[in-house]
Amino acid sequence: LVITSSHDEALDLYDEIAFFRGREADAGNYDAQDMLVFPPLETHPYEHLATHPDVSGQRVWTLYQLCRREKPALVITCMEALLQKTLPRNILLRACQRIRVNDDLDREPLSRGLIECGYTRVSLVEDRGDMSIRGDVMDIFPPGYPRPLRISFFGDTVESIRAFDQVTQRSCAEYQEALMVPVKEAILNGETITTFSNKTLEPPWKKMFAEGRGKAFAESIQSGFFPAGIEYGLTVEFADDATRAMVPRAN
Repeated sequence: LVITSSHDEALDLYDEIAFFRGREADAGNYDAQDMLVFPPLETHPYEHLATHPDVSGQRVWTLYQLCRREKPALVITCMEALLQKTLPRNILLRACQRIRVNDDLDREPLSRGLIECGYTRVSLVEDRGDMSIRGDVMDIFPPGYPRPLRISFFGDTVESIRAFDQVTQRSCAEYQEALMVPVKEAILNGETITTFSNKTLEPPWKKMFAEGRGKAFAESIQSGFFPAGIEYGLTVEFADDATRAMVPRAN
């Protein structure tokens, strides 16, 4: 773990190490990603601004790698990012899904699960966190990949997984499997929404979420929508003893 004084310094250090190593991390090969960046949230509490999906997605992707990889990895971050809370390890791992060619998948539960993890359904996938469904084709732009993925189905069977260019829509790489990790650090499923709703009935949270912006914030979460600044409400959304700092505790 390398800690710098700012995120800009962390990015500069990452680029320098990558240059001297003479290669870049392979987004399609999880074991090859032995150098990771953990950025800070680009927003601040009470700003009423949403964190960019590239930032939140990179944070979640790095956390997943730390949870699952067996080989050592170099993680470059800054003090600000290190001090910010994130989602619990067990909830992160349950929210991730690996899709393989020839898998049988029901697209409706898959789509619903992605939306619970912060993905946005759109007509045309352009940005990270976007997803679309057109007939037997599902386009998704998950964290950890430089380009969006196009999953083609034959009935309920995954026929192919290909990366594609957002502008030309042409395929540029093919994968045998793909990993879908959340694009936000908050997961809005039945379990987490119930936990949040119960917490808002307890002091001191009850007064905070009873009126004004706090009430609107709570109502958005209870309706399954991601309000701006939701990353700063993780202590309320998850149990107090489940929210961890940056590095998840190993089993």
